[in-house]
Amino acid sequence: MGKDMFLVVDVQNVYVDGKWKCLDMDRIIANINTIKKRVSPDDVYFTLFIASENPEGTWIKYNRENKEVNDDVHANLLCEMLDTSRVPEKNIIYKHTYSSFKAESVKSIIDSKRYDRIVVCGVTAGCCVLATVFDLVDAGIPVIYIKDAVGQHTEGTGGYVEKILSSLDVHVTLMNTKEYIDSI
Repeated sequence: MGKDMFLVVDVQNVYVDGKWKCLDMDRIIANINTIKKRVSPDDVYFTLFIASENPEGTWIKYNRENKEVNDDVHANLLCEMLDTSRVPEKNIIYKHTYSSFKAESVKSIIDSKRYDRIVVCGVTAGCCVLATVFDLVDAGIPVIYIKDAVGQHTEGTGGYVEKILSSLDVHVTLMNTKEYIDSI
């Protein structure tokens, strides 16, 4: 088995107790923390979506419609329930797009070939997590999607995303927290 990068996508306060609150975040964060305890802190990366100060195209409308969230410092911080202990500061990465792979620092880490697989979890199933997985798949990188560590706004979204990703079984392996821990 190769070396895994553990990528936690955008688990920010806005998804836990804010305007975009996702379902069952206590359990999802507990699962993320369970995996984090089993891997080296050097291999854990957290991303945060922060709206661009110089948006282009449809991002201009996005920023205008979401100004309240974009301007709320607390909403944009990593959730306090996440175990970020011993994770190097450089492993906390800010991005301005849905896909974490579009963040230059994430892409350069992956392009360095330090990791054989990327383990993905976070929020939200139908947006930033899915965008990240699709970009990783397009780059030919094996992905492990942790089903019970991905948040969603509405009941059923996670199931739809899992159905889509299960059709990409050459590229994506779906696991739950226990299955992943048992595999490492």
